[in-house]
This record gives sequence, structure tokens and C-alpha cells, in this order.
Amino acid sequence: DLFLQLVEPAETEGFTDVDSLTVVGRTRVDAVVTINDTVVEPNIDGEFSLDVTLETGANIIEVVASVASGEQMEILLVAIYLP
Repeated sequence: DLFLQLVEPAETEGFTDVDSLTVVGRTRVDAVVTINDTVVEPNIDGEFSLDVTLETGANIIEVVASVASGEQMEILLVAIYLP
């Protein structure tokens, strides 16, 4: 079965004073992962990561894992950047 697990950040909503956020997660090895429309390839263990640049204020980060059968899972993150 398809799964999508968020490793970092620990919370799906949060405040930060840093202008980037590292998104780290796990899924099936054969899944295609996109983070805000950027394709990220999972490694042999199904792990993936991407540094996302934040703009001042609220940032919505969409993490989607999908497989060839058409099944997909999604996690939405909200990062509020206050420099």
C-alpha cells in the first residue's frame, strides 16, 4: 500500500525565523514525490528531502506521493516565516 510519512518538520504547522525549511519524508521506493511541484526522487530506502525557500508570511507546502496505479497521498504543511 502507498504511504507517505513526514519526518521533518515534526509539526505540519509552525513559525520560523529561518528563510528555508527542509522537508524530509518516507514513502514507497516506486513512488513519485512532488514538493510544491518540484519532483523529488526517493532513495533506495524510500527516503526523500528538499530544501524549500520560504517567503515572509504564510507558506503552504504541498507534499504529494503517487504511484503508477493512480493512487496518491498528500500532506499539507504551513510554515509561517517571520524574519
